[in-house]
Amino acid sequence: MGGAAGGELASAIVIESLEQAIQERLDILYDDPNGMRLVFGLAIDHIQKQLANQIDQDYSLNGMGSTLTALLITENQFVTCNIGDSRIYLRTENRLVQLTKDHSYVQEMMNKLEAHEITAEFIAKHENIITRVLNGGGDIADISENHTFDFSSNNFYQFLLCSDGLMLDKRAAPNYIEDILRESEGKLNDDCMRLSNHAFYNGSSDNITCVLLSAEKKDAIATIPNNSSVE
Repeated sequence: MGGAAGGELASAIVIESLEQAIQERLDILYDDPNGMRLVFGLAIDHIQKQLANQIDQDYSLNGMGSTLTALLITENQFVTCNIGDSRIYLRTENRLVQLTKDHSYVQEMMNKLEAHEITAEFIAKHENIITRVLNGGGDIADISENHTFDFSSNNFYQFLLCSDGLMLDKRAAPNYIEDILRESEGKLNDDCMRLSNHAFYNGSSDNITCVLLSAEKKDAIATIPNNSSVE
């Protein structure tokens, strides 16, 4: 979390611990129908404990934390995991869908009110208030059900993982994302740069990070031909 004590350390611990948790449980991913969800759940518990231990060893780090948005793919299925206010979008031939929901004060207000009742001034004042976070505490992540790639109706699936800096208005669907990706020439790195540049030059007030990944059909099993990221 930008500005919080030890935020850079917290995010490093999250990434390292997540990778370790997945590597140690590769058998579960393929042997158990709910393996991906189980691994994400175990990983989140492990991460919270690692962060708590780090804070116990150095109290000056009290208050450090990190958000997490993750996507796990095995063969022809995928599962998402989210805690905080970053997002995952899924783009197919026909539409762009937000797969995660923000854990933020602004989102909580939007759940209670109509979008037109939330002013830009309110968002600017409260947009950095996160209601769930990885900080060594008891907050839990949203872990989706198993989703199956259906290549009978879609020739490709494209995932966008992004920080909230890519969102110019949290009250409305980001149609500019779909417009930019629809005009893509198939170079994901270029697409990431176009997305981040669009947000930056149109007034984004936060850090902008985005990752694009495409899955295509190959013998009824999803393959991951390319991915790219920009921060």
